[in-house]
Amino acid sequence: MDTDPTTTGDPSQLDQLPDWAQQELRTLHRRVAELEAEGQSAATAAEQTERGLREQLSASETARAAVESDHARTQLAVARGLPLTVATKDGGEVPVVSLIVGDTDEARAASADALAALVGSGGPVLTPDPAQTATPATNDDRTELARAFYEAAGADT
Repeated sequence: MDTDPTTTGDPSQLDQLPDWAQQELRTLHRRVAELEAEGQSAATAAEQTERGLREQLSASETARAAVESDHARTQLAVARGLPLTVATKDGGEVPVVSLIVGDTDEARAASADALAALVGSGGPVLTPDPAQTATPATNDDRTELARAFYEAAGADT
């Protein structure tokens, strides 16, 4: 049987200890209780922080998905030469990108194709910058000179 008064917690045995030991045990018990309360507070704060971070992560993932979807729809609209906006009955304008719907790439592509058939080119269209498009080289002196240079260097043309 355990007769150590510090582990049994029996008050009658604690009373048998010298006063300084009793005082020390009381101090230690208070400190343990304080540390347990601090630990509980820290755990609660950590749970709240984790919950907040999870909410932020969820909101960020939702925003990222929306941006990616808008980007994909914009690419579809540009690729099909759709106008940026279409007029509404009340004289307002609606972005064409908002009219491209679907949960999959195939569904959005079909929606963009249907809009292209309906809308045509009735508004401003995003066209490539001519300065950024490549034009095929014609057979002129520069082309012949380049070909001769590469052949002399041993490259296949």
